[in-house]
Amino acid sequence: MDDVSSIPVHFRFSFPESTHLWLFDVRSLVQERQRLTEAGKAFKNPYTSTPLSPETLESIQKHVHWLHSRRYILTADTVEHVSYEQKAVELCFLIDSHGYLTNIRWFLTMSLPSIHRFTETINDLWSESLGLTDQERLAIYPDWPTNTTYLIVPYQTMNLTKAMDHLITALITFLKAGTVRESRGLAAVYIITALTTVSSGARRAFPFLQEMAV
Repeated sequence: MDDVSSIPVHFRFSFPESTHLWLFDVRSLVQERQRLTEAGKAFKNPYTSTPLSPETLESIQKHVHWLHSRRYILTADTVEHVSYEQKAVELCFLIDSHGYLTNIRWFLTMSLPSIHRFTETINDLWSESLGLTDQERLAIYPDWPTNTTYLIVPYQTMNLTKAMDHLITALITFLKAGTVRESRGLAAVYIITALTTVSSGARRAFPFLQEMAV
């Protein structure tokens, strides 16, 4: 566990586990999560190997969002990529909090063509192939404009950084929009389903969702 005195106050994150209260530098938790998910392993307390609860994952996500909104740097990456990469961390924590173990690389390795395909797929799931009614859509995304068929508005750019930032920002908005946890969980499923069309890692992890996207 990190030495408390060495952790800046805004990076301190604590959570209860059994009869203990654990305190970490949230940046180390973010790095540990990336390491474990790249190895295909569940995100666990580094010292007890106990899987983190959905409530703890959601709390980490909220802390990351708070840091991100105040432009604190969570990684050592270049300034050019920090913005959408930090948002991708938040997006993965949001999805993970609903019980779906993701890998941040599934998002960050997208190319412009794969972003286009992902957007087409999730828009098709939303507007056509799942047969959702407007009432069902609004339960998942209350702010969705019913005068359009798009869930994610296509962003016409040849700049990969701008395209990634647009997509991940829109997905976070979508994933946080539902007023009840069940609705937010459905949003997570739709995102992963679309992801299986562009990520081999997502396909291996969620083959049953890939069938929905065909």
